[in-house]
Amino acid sequence: MSSGSRSTGPARPAAKAAPSRKTQAATPSEENEWWKEKKEQMTELVESPAFDIVVSTVILLNAVTIGIEQTLDINGKDTIVIKIIESVFLILYSGEFLLRFTPKGLAVFRDAWVRFDFLLIILGILQSWIMEPLSSGSGSFGPLMVLRMTRLFRLAKTMRLFSKVEACWMLVRGFMNSASIMFYSLMILFFTLYAFACMACEIITKHSKNSAEGDPLFHAEVEKYWSSLPQIMLTLARFACLDNTSEVYKVLVEQDPWLSIYFVFLILVVSLVLFHLLGAVIFSSVLEQHLAEQESAKRATEAEWASLIQNLKKMFLRIDVDGSGTLSREELLNIDPKDNEALTKALGVSTPMQVFNALDVNKTGEVSIAEFVNIIWDVVLKNTPLDLKRMEKQVETMDWRVKEMVSLQ
Repeated sequence: MSSGSRSTGPARPAAKAAPSRKTQAATPSEENEWWKEKKEQMTELVESPAFDIVVSTVILLNAVTIGIEQTLDINGKDTIVIKIIESVFLILYSGEFLLRFTPKGLAVFRDAWVRFDFLLIILGILQSWIMEPLSSGSGSFGPLMVLRMTRLFRLAKTMRLFSKVEACWMLVRGFMNSASIMFYSLMILFFTLYAFACMACEIITKHSKNSAEGDPLFHAEVEKYWSSLPQIMLTLARFACLDNTSEVYKVLVEQDPWLSIYFVFLILVVSLVLFHLLGAVIFSSVLEQHLAEQESAKRATEAEWASLIQNLKKMFLRIDVDGSGTLSREELLNIDPKDNEALTKALGVSTPMQVFNALDVNKTGEVSIAEFVNIIWDVVLKNTPLDLKRMEKQVETMDWRVKEMVSLQ
């Protein structure tokens, strides 16, 4: 080999061509699939128990900080740290709202709690991030004070915690739904007290002993509690609350025993009958509404399960590849994961094969689709135990075999 010649060695592989921008960019369908997957993940997150625990903890901590800020503000101490913490809570509430809004869009506003949270977020941004920096030491009254008052509505978010406990939520829901009853109760109480106040004006304020020449003790008592119609109504409100009522009638009854008839009638009507009657009406209304909601929820569940069973029937027909009208063990094992999840949830079992094994008492490896659907209907809507259905199937099979043996003899 001549010295001028060089060994070329093994040939290097040609460099791969850089992928074009067209191949690098994701297709619209891939982007849609990615975004759909992300929205499903966000939906699973906001519906998970762990997310509810975190949100509940944030709500409780925010309620505590509101109380601390009020205490520090009353004592004239600096609240800058609390205001920073309030901004952190506002960011957390905004993040929670975005997690709920992003997957469902405007449909999320169908929930009353979401609408309430959105209103609180808007008011919080106006108060903490816009109005307070612009006011910078101006008076405490005006729009800023109104926004500060509306921030206290965050305490109402604690009601969401009660919705997780059925007994507590029943009380809260009953309280909210009894608003109209309480309004009419207040009107009845007002007119009742007004009627008794007018009677008091005639028999107490205009009493013969209520004068300078009359009984000084009686006159002093009337001047203190029974001198005018508004004052009398305020005094009678003590009977509605059972607030030390003997103080306002003891001296009057001692001076004129006939007034005891008026006060006994007042105590019976206002203190005992009226409030116990109103309490019974409110309790009955709350109980009736709770029973109606339970019945409505039961009907909605039954309709949901009926729809599910219809979907499962269609699913079984899809699984039945050979169109034989029966499901084989292999066909059921190849069920789609989503269909498997829906089926196990409906039957309350860990795997659909438990139902298949309960029906396949003959060990033929096949089960009728109609039979499979019927057992789902019984287990879901009639709460029939799966073991009992297996026993029924075994008894039916034994009865059929006995009849077949008798017919052959």
